Amino acid sequence: MPHLRLWGGPVEFPFHFSGVTATGAVAFGALVTATLASLASLASAIYTRQANRQTSKQYAYATLMSLRAKFDGDEMVAVRVATAKHVLSNWPKGAQTPNYVPDADHLVDHFDMLGFLLRQKVLDLEMVVVDMCSPITTYMATLDRYISDSRSEDFTIWQDAVALNQKMLQADAKARGLKTAALAVPDEDDMRKYMKEEAAHPNATKAVGTNRKPGT
Repeated sequence: MPHLRLWGGPVEFPFHFSGVTATGAVAFGALVTATLASLASLASAIYTRQANRQTSKQYAYATLMSLRAKFDGDEMVAVRVATAKHVLSNWPKGAQTPNYVPDADHLVDHFDMLGFLLRQKVLDLEMVVVDMCSPITTYMATLDRYISDSRSEDFTIWQDAVALNQKMLQADAKARGLKTAALAVPDEDDMRKYMKEEAAHPNATKAVGTNRKPGT
């Protein structure tokens, strides 16, 4: 009985060559050739897909690191410090967070870009959760009134930032074993503690002013 040796070992064909015509032998040979070609094509496709996936992960990481560098750059740190100081100065304990925070649109715009790139699958969700979950959820909670008031005038702005925040809360809730994403929203003590840390950032410089319409 004939054997065909493939990667995993010999494959046995359940028939004999005795009595096979020349035409049949040619047809059989063509079938074997086509099968090997198909297997080679499949292997190539699998390798290409894995290589593309790896490249995509590397690009996602590089893009996230670039955005993180911007978040930690002098200009954005200045905005973060100014935002934190304004919030702490205009937020009596137990009261609602301020509904206007100068310069904060720079921050939300940054989160909106992150959300857009995540929606477009340029960024990897797990990477964003690990690197930016805390800043996103804490700032989005602290600036909730400011964001809500701005979006009440134009609901199309910051849609990706809002969606991104929800994804971060869902991931955080899952990691902490909480039943709903709402339970992962930072409370007042958490927000105040984070804002104090931001206000005391060692790399603070003069804040950048802006009169831009939020989201533009």
